[in-house]
Amino acid sequence: MFPCSGPWKTPTIGKDGRVTVCCRDYNFQLCLGNIKDNTFLELWFGDKIKKIRELHMTGRHLELPPCDECTGLDDAVEDDLLSKTVEFYKDK
Repeated sequence: MFPCSGPWKTPTIGKDGRVTVCCRDYNFQLCLGNIKDNTFLELWFGDKIKKIRELHMTGRHLELPPCDECTGLDDAVEDDLLSKTVEFYKDK
């Protein structure tokens, strides 16, 4: 069980090109970078997102703003793609 599927399933790109991990990150506090400077794949599989995913996998997501105030945690995630992605990153 994971606190949130956002870091695996809900990339959000702002009109200015900034990429964040969640549609509820309205202020881009978890900004991964800008697609004007990097490719989407570089951002979505880069070091910043790896750290965010690690914190979610280890139950330390509350260390991240805005996750620390989120009321929409996806606590019933049983998605095969998410499970495979988490397993992939556990070995990295």
